[in-house]
Amino acid sequence: MKNIEWRILSRSITGNITSDESELLDAWLNYSQDNVVYYRQLKEFFTKNKRADIDMSERRYLFLKRVEANRKQLSRKHAMNLFMRYAAVVIVTLVSSVLVLKHINQPAEEIIIAAVSNEEVTLISNPGKTYDLSKEEDVNLVVSNELVSASKSEVDYSKEILQDKSASVEYHTLRVPIGKKFTLILADGSKVYLNSQSELYYPNQFSDSEVRKVNLKGEAYFEVAHNKHSPFIVVADGIEIKNYGTSYNVYNRSFSNQIITTLVEGSISVRISDGGYEHFVKPNEHATYNKDKQSFNVAVANVEQATAWKEGLFVFKDERLEKILQELSLEYNIGFSVTDKAILEQRFTSYIPRFDDFNDVLAIIENTGEIHFDVRERHVGISRIK
Repeated sequence: MKNIEWRILSRSITGNITSDESELLDAWLNYSQDNVVYYRQLKEFFTKNKRADIDMSERRYLFLKRVEANRKQLSRKHAMNLFMRYAAVVIVTLVSSVLVLKHINQPAEEIIIAAVSNEEVTLISNPGKTYDLSKEEDVNLVVSNELVSASKSEVDYSKEILQDKSASVEYHTLRVPIGKKFTLILADGSKVYLNSQSELYYPNQFSDSEVRKVNLKGEAYFEVAHNKHSPFIVVADGIEIKNYGTSYNVYNRSFSNQIITTLVEGSISVRISDGGYEHFVKPNEHATYNKDKQSFNVAVANVEQATAWKEGLFVFKDERLEKILQELSLEYNIGFSVTDKAILEQRFTSYIPRFDDFNDVLAIIENTGEIHFDVRERHVGISRIK
């Protein structure tokens, strides 16, 4: 047994493990000596950190930080093999950090990456009335003379009692600002998980015999309700993504010259909105649209990386620091500035949980020993450690 869930390790340490879980633990320990060593170190560390103000999740994080600190004292090659074996057993809560540097000598200049926003999640109805959803908690809103179920994290148009099929179709806009996420359930039951700084333009109801069409800016994960008579189309900056019922992620950021559609299950096709060749995408593939060249490329996708935001993870694989900072800014509503442009060309491969406190994420990146973050409230300066 190569891998084991963190839940089983945690229950074993706290004494709450079941007999079935104990058998899985024994099988994992018997799999390799490395697992035995890891488990012994884990128990030792947790035993010494039983203060009442440190819960299991925080102690897990501190332990992994210690593993990373020990790694830096070893040779790079040996340490990487050791740390990756350790990290592989913590399946969901895996934390690792690997750095590949690409130094480019360029003149110093101040670069601002993103800005801080004070906006809240808002719903805009057809007449232009705006609803601040951050203040709503399990209520029914009257939107364009229609009842809509709303809370601080979700808006639901799908409940039959809320739909008036005889009413005219109106279009609404849901805006999710920096640092927020939100779920929208459309009238047909399709779910749309909107990531930070994203916007969806959609009808308040659908006809069973017509095309279901929405417009996306930003990033969203779609779980489309199946309807073979009514295709579902997402329009994103001049392209159309068509399907009848499936799950996929659409990445359409203003700072990127690409629109990336990653298919998890089902089938989709993509094409330029004003016509052209229809490209078909299979599960575990993505269609990348180049906005400058106006062309598509379909290839094998890293689904884990594309959907990590929805699962509460950052997954970076040989990613430039600039792209990482953009993602952190969107997640935590923080701004970055740097005077050494070469720093932005450094590349990281990291699996990091989306901690509630952004300082925890910065600490993991900073532990590489190559860069330093100077945090001043919600603005962060970046410098190289010499």
